Amino acid sequence: MNDCDIAKIKDFIPLFQVLLGGLLTFLGGIAGNFLIQRSQRQSEKRNIASAFAGEIEALLSIVEKRDYTKGIKDIIESIKQTQEKKKFYFKVRKNYFNIFEKNAEKIGLLDVPLPEKITTFYIQAFAILEDIENEEVLERELNDIIYFHEELLNLFEETIKLGKEILSIINK
Repeated sequence: MNDCDIAKIKDFIPLFQVLLGGLLTFLGGIAGNFLIQRSQRQSEKRNIASAFAGEIEALLSIVEKRDYTKGIKDIIESIKQTQEKKKFYFKVRKNYFNIFEKNAEKIGLLDVPLPEKITTFYIQAFAILEDIENEEVLERELNDIIYFHEELLNLFEETIKLGKEILSIINK
């Protein structure tokens, strides 16, 4: 290599420095953007999970404080003892599923198995409300009314258990 070749190489050093600096800036921008988006997704995931946990915990607390499962058991025993047609009932005046309804499309952001479990919890809760509002139950035979209440009790207990499981997963 002669002096002329070395001089030509020296002329390109600033260009290489600029290109290398630009490349590093570009890669840093991409990596930074990726990390910011990842952090935002993680934050959104935590917020959604926390919102579901709050709503589910509130629902379980209401069910526990009002002792709905005992009410169903009492109705079953009363029907068996008196042989009278009765139905467990309570009126729902408000929508207690706001978080689910407003965030159902985001449920897929949560880690497995939460989307499946949360969806199952709410579908079962909706089914419980439908069953409680079903007045046609009283038109059935006594054994069918007892069976209806036993199934309602099972659904309540299964949904409560599932809700507690969801809370356990979220609160890890």
